[in-house]
Amino acid sequence: MTVTNRTLYSGCSLARLHLRKARLLRVVLLVLTVGLVACEQEGAVVLEPQYATELLGSWEGTVGGQVETIRFDADGGFTARTHQTGFINTTLGQGVAGSIDGRWELDGSVIKLVIEGAENVQPLNFATASNIVSFHQNKIVMNSAGAGNAIFLRVLK
Repeated sequence: MTVTNRTLYSGCSLARLHLRKARLLRVVLLVLTVGLVACEQEGAVVLEPQYATELLGSWEGTVGGQVETIRFDADGGFTARTHQTGFINTTLGQGVAGSIDGRWELDGSVIKLVIEGAENVQPLNFATASNIVSFHQNKIVMNSAGAGNAIFLRVLK
């Protein structure tokens, strides 16, 4: 017995079916690749016992319309710099950068900052605490009372 007409489901030829499978496979591979790249950029999940060592270094995020860079040092000190954003500030350089410094400590997933000095900025409080919502090697999401979530990315050199 010889089969001369190989049609499957509603007149779809075998060649078309293979083409559709190949396209679907390409789409699936693309989605997986994009997902892996995003995970790679964030880095591995950091567990709470490693927070203190993984927190060290410089981080950058935007809070309340201001770009902030904060550096956590191994001796418990920190320095934070704010940079105004917006058209005039970024194009004409009219933004005034401010900085604060002080001490930091961790209590579980809560990071506490105590301000000891400020330049070109008026701190509302001299102590604050934020809860670490999620922590990856290159990305931290923190929640502060009244300010909501803020995302900080590790400054890679």
